[in-house]
Amino acid sequence: MFVWQNTPLNFALVDAHFSDIGIKLTQYKDYFALPHRCIELADRCFLYTGILHCNDLEQWIASLDINNIDALHNQLQNIDGQYSYCLITTDTVTIGRDFYASKPIGYMISEDTLCVSSSPGVVNKLYGCHMVTPNNSVWTFSTLGKVIKMSRAYTIDYNRQCSESEYIEVIHSVVEKLTKYDVCGLALSSGNDSGMLDSICINHNHDIAAIATTPGKEHTDTLKHRFDYRAQHNQKVPTSFVTSTPKNVNQIVHAIEQYLGYSNITQKDYMYASHQIANFFAKQNCKTVLLGNGKIYMTSPCLYDKNQTGGAKFYFPDDMRLILETPMPLLHTNNYTVYSIDCVPYLLFGIDSMHFFYDWEIVKSWMRLPASVKNVLNSLHWQGADAIDAHDFIHIQQKIMDSYEYPYQNISKIGGPCV
Repeated sequence: MFVWQNTPLNFALVDAHFSDIGIKLTQYKDYFALPHRCIELADRCFLYTGILHCNDLEQWIASLDINNIDALHNQLQNIDGQYSYCLITTDTVTIGRDFYASKPIGYMISEDTLCVSSSPGVVNKLYGCHMVTPNNSVWTFSTLGKVIKMSRAYTIDYNRQCSESEYIEVIHSVVEKLTKYDVCGLALSSGNDSGMLDSICINHNHDIAAIATTPGKEHTDTLKHRFDYRAQHNQKVPTSFVTSTPKNVNQIVHAIEQYLGYSNITQKDYMYASHQIANFFAKQNCKTVLLGNGKIYMTSPCLYDKNQTGGAKFYFPDDMRLILETPMPLLHTNNYTVYSIDCVPYLLFGIDSMHFFYDWEIVKSWMRLPASVKNVLNSLHWQGADAIDAHDFIHIQQKIMDSYEYPYQNISKIGGPCV
């Protein structure tokens, strides 16, 4: 059985499942009925969630060598995008996730049945639980659930180098790439990351259809200056200030947990705010949203505080194999980081969230930066706390904002749905 968005073999089950968790099937169906979510050819069917940066996706899918599994896995490596997918042929099922597992996918093998779903909660409905497809993976099964081949989705050339100026060029090119899809919204906050994105969009005329933020979690003066900056550049857009602590937060979180088949989401205000932001963007006909969060792999040194390092500061090594080939505790990405969960509120409204710092071009360029750039120590003032020194990797974001005279404060926020 293959259950993927609106293309299941058991649609009645999906209908009942989403009705149970309070999601109208019309909303769900309208989104997942979009033609580019499911590409069916004579001998294959390709189902996916997210964005695949490909000029002619159907032609690319037709070119996949489904009769040679080794060749197929080579073709499925290093895809530019944020996605989960399922490629179905007569005899095989191939599933994959991007480098940081930004979109959900779950599966279960029971006797001679393989069940795969972009909503792991649907697998839970059938089997009571689901198996996790890890990040950076390409797996091929027989239709009976026998493993044929497992490989990584991405290969990394650790010998390549990237200068800081080259990295800044990549940042600009990726912002342009991510804002050209359909109608794009921006989750803007008072922080450095979304501010950097906004400054580039304004000064390079990249289309942003709408902006949403949660003022209760933000530095309000900075937000005001940013909206004034947009007005001065004649780029005012519809804006929403959403509430992050409503009375019905548990109802929304429950719906997200049911979608994921996961019942331990702790950042409830965060999830609700994302849901409200998605609701606003949907009313503005946005099909994608650009998010500044998701850079935990960049900021991991600041997570290794005194409790974990005995008071010593952590620094990235020159050879990134020591990090990525032997993942350290807080750097390893699992299926349920807050950032991969964060895509679900948007999916429920038919919107693809794009985490800027999960883009493969950004990830691999950052990996190739010299350790001296990664380990710059930033002095930040935390809201409600004393000044601290942290590896928050904001010096490049601030350098870009400085070049555009874009307003920011040298702060790091506590919580909030966007950064």
